Amino acid sequence: LNQRFRKIEKDQVFQEYKDKVGDIVTGTVRRTERGNVIVELGTAEAVLTHKERCHGDEFRTGDRIRCLLLEIREDPQRGREFVLSRANDGFVRRLLELEVAEIADKTVTIAKMARDPGYRTKIAVDSSDPKVDPVGACVGARGARVRNIVKELGGEKIDIIRYHAEPLKLLEEAIRPAKPRNVRIDERTRSIHFEVDEDDMRIAIGSKGRNARLTSKLMGWGLNIQKATHAAESFEAKAGDAAVRIAEQLSLPAELIAKFVGLGISSVEALEGATVEDFKESGIPAEEVEAVLAAYAKGRRS
Repeated sequence: LNQRFRKIEKDQVFQEYKDKVGDIVTGTVRRTERGNVIVELGTAEAVLTHKERCHGDEFRTGDRIRCLLLEIREDPQRGREFVLSRANDGFVRRLLELEVAEIADKTVTIAKMARDPGYRTKIAVDSSDPKVDPVGACVGARGARVRNIVKELGGEKIDIIRYHAEPLKLLEEAIRPAKPRNVRIDERTRSIHFEVDEDDMRIAIGSKGRNARLTSKLMGWGLNIQKATHAAESFEAKAGDAAVRIAEQLSLPAELIAKFVGLGISSVEALEGATVEDFKESGIPAEEVEAVLAAYAKGRRS
């Protein structure tokens, strides 16, 4: 008879919670068994496994915690088991739905999400109403909405960006403030190859490569990030180097030679056959032109 009553009770608990799968539930930590946290959900007892916890999650007996009711499964040995999760993407999604009214009423939608539980989550959001800024709606006044979610997640960073269907625009949003350059999109392999300036490499890749991995997961594209190589130096740097080099060859001041470099004279060989008349309209005094040409001629004779 007792066994029959217990079965009825278990069936009642199942009926109470079966429609809550995928929702957030609140419970009390009762104990830890083999690394699993056992949580009391009122009439039900649920398990939060190590795998379904976030990095940094630590709970003590008596703690009140919020989790996603991930599933109710039948176990041959233990019977019906209520499985909780804080690491599942759905936990962050439901927190946003509870915190952001515009998501709850479907004005703002979560288009893409990528998560490294306990470390960082990237979320791309869109709006069906042009008057509603989806990012601003999720962040809230002075960051209040997203701050509440970060607190619930134990400090996990939340990046909320505007969604774009076009891969390049989504990439630009996802790695901001780093800027992708020389972008090559390979549709066949669904990969994007691009460069970023040296100062932006740390931002684009992130700590232990986390930002690059999350961006790739968010977009559904492979990313190949390289440090930008500037094939051409700035004109000023090249001109300065040329002036110093020619000045050393002619034993003349670099400041004087810089005037000639500014006219396109980038080597002593460029002075071959030049006359004072050639520089008449240059604005360089004739005596300075003569001094340079004389030094060149002397160098040729030696």
